[in-house]
Amino acid sequence: LDLVADTEIQIAATTIDMNGAVDISGDTTIAGDVIMADGKGIDFSAKTPDESGAGSMSNEILDDYEEGTWTPTIEFTGGNTGITYTSQGGTYTKIGRMLYVQASVLLSSKGSSTGSLVMDGLPFSSDQPVSHAIPSFRVDNLSFSGYLTAHVSNNDTKMTIGNTTDAGTFAYLTNTNVADNSYIALNVVYHTD
Repeated sequence: LDLVADTEIQIAATTIDMNGAVDISGDTTIAGDVIMADGKGIDFSAKTPDESGAGSMSNEILDDYEEGTWTPTIEFTGGNTGITYTSQGGTYTKIGRMLYVQASVLLSSKGSSTGSLVMDGLPFSSDQPVSHAIPSFRVDNLSFSGYLTAHVSNNDTKMTIGNTTDAGTFAYLTNTNVADNSYIALNVVYHTD
């Protein structure tokens, strides 16, 4: 332990200044968790930006990471009368503003509500004016043509499910596309706050 100056202490290859900044040279092993204060994160600003890129950097702080579970539900444009499940479950990972969501529902009855097919209960709301989520699906007993898509509206925890035909025509799926024993499993990525 050396007092390098009135405002700095040096411990082997570690320097701690009186403002709380720590400079560590060499490899570091931490036996416990690194806990960030609220609003703080890992600062990547020391990395030189790629000046040949066309993008514009707006943030270099990774300030959020979270894993958890959630319970997806199915509704038809806001109604869920009589919908029952054999199973339902979901997990998520949030890294910064990106949310990676997995969900599966197996219906035992689609009930009597009508309208567009919606999966509700997403763990975080979207922060985009229109967030066309990036989905991958595994479905059984669900009728559609082309390929399935998902749409999460701004400040919402609901995802509307639709399909785009090979000809490029888009339409939301409705209660008529769903059977009493429909199975929907998906992975989706979207922005949150």
